[in-house]
Amino acid sequence: MFRIHGTGAGKEVYSFPEGARAPLLGAVALRYRLLPFLYAMSWRVTEGGSFLYPLGMAFPDDPAVRRIGDEYMFGRNLLVSPVVEKGVTTRPVRLPAGRVWYDFWTGDRFDGDRTITVAAPIDHMPLHVAAGTILPLGAEVQYADQSPDQPVELRVYRGADGRFTLYDDAGDGQGWRHGARATIALTLDDAAGTLTLGPRDGRYPGMAANRQFRIVTVAPGNGAGLSQGRGIDIRYDGRRQVVRLAPAG
Repeated sequence: MFRIHGTGAGKEVYSFPEGARAPLLGAVALRYRLLPFLYAMSWRVTEGGSFLYPLGMAFPDDPAVRRIGDEYMFGRNLLVSPVVEKGVTTRPVRLPAGRVWYDFWTGDRFDGDRTITVAAPIDHMPLHVAAGTILPLGAEVQYADQSPDQPVELRVYRGADGRFTLYDDAGDGQGWRHGARATIALTLDDAAGTLTLGPRDGRYPGMAANRQFRIVTVAPGNGAGLSQGRGIDIRYDGRRQVVRLAPAG
């Protein structure tokens, strides 16, 4: 969580100089699109996981990343490389060995165990996604529970097998502590070229009987950045469903 607190003038986006508003709004838009991922990660933390991992912990067999202090893993599959120097517009990024990586913003694919130079303007934090990732993204909204039944975009990063557990509950209250929650296990079989949505496990008051998903195979120019990707639209009714993916880009 990140919140701006303190005394003095207001901290709303419109309180900042006009030139600073676009980057702030871009960060807010990214956060809202990531809400399904963030919510699922929050559930994972309650079971003993972590939001953040230093590279040396996530990749103990890669000595090249053990002392890197300006990159970190957000969950197990998202590599974040913040800009920590004023005025720079590019920065080097070390991609850990043993994985294939995609640039979140472009969909370009890179082998690991190398250092690349990436764009890093003020409105563009370098972000890379490991092959095998299933990344759920929500709709473009103005507040968290504006459209809970909007389609969820499931971005699939081909090149390795992967798993992800999508989590949902009523969105407020303590019912989740007593079992009022639901999960969907997602499984990527890269060799078979399929994404399996497992049977829904659990329920909660007000849960929609059906959900809409768009399955997007990430490639350069598709499923990149904040724009909606082209993909396969499905209706999920809680039963196991297997989707044939588009070829890897």
